[in-house]
Amino acid sequence: AQLEGPPTSLPRWPIVGSALLFAAAHASHGPDPIPLFLLALGLGYLTQRTGRVWAAITVHFLLNSWTMLLLVAFVLTGGELPGAGR
Repeated sequence: AQLEGPPTSLPRWPIVGSALLFAAAHASHGPDPIPLFLLALGLGYLTQRTGRVWAAITVHFLLNSWTMLLLVAFVLTGGELPGAGR
């Protein structure tokens, strides 16, 4: 018996198209669209390969949580990140 998994010949244009739209939605955020495009490509690939959106949602949640924790640390320390050398 052969194990069933996600199809191996799925088109990639939906991933690239949605990643472009995601990056374009953040166009006013300075240089952010470039890494966000790469993130969206990775999340799209993850979703396509696993066949589940929860993996991508989890990664996105963890990234946003980490960013918010760094922002809170930055604000609470008066603009200096803990452990940053001068």
